[in-house]
Amino acid sequence: MPLQTIQNLLFVDPFVADYRSLIQQVPAGTQVFILDGASDGVKQIASILAKYKDLASIQILSHGSAGAVRLGASTLNLGNLQAYQDQSADWGDRCARSFRSCRYGKLSSHFGGYGF
Repeated sequence: MPLQTIQNLLFVDPFVADYRSLIQQVPAGTQVFILDGASDGVKQIASILAKYKDLASIQILSHGSAGAVRLGASTLNLGNLQAYQDQSADWGDRCARSFRSCRYGKLSSHFGGYGF
């Protein structure tokens, strides 16, 4: 049986209710990372993504509210999004060039187009 190539990464905030049952439905070819709820989730994601390239998708399972999303111990919102620019700037670059429509949670779309 050939080794499976990881094409998709799924980052899971541990505060999502019943996340363990949700991740059991993740398709083959997806590597799941459970964020540490006591640490900055953006930094955790950036550190993990630095080890990957040519991905088909980067996905995040998390909770949020109007204008905010929780990632581990951090909450991203319009007030602090700019502070995370260095950590999140190259997330899309981790996707394969052949996947021009690589899905990744571009946080700016959740914040009224505020770019980073």
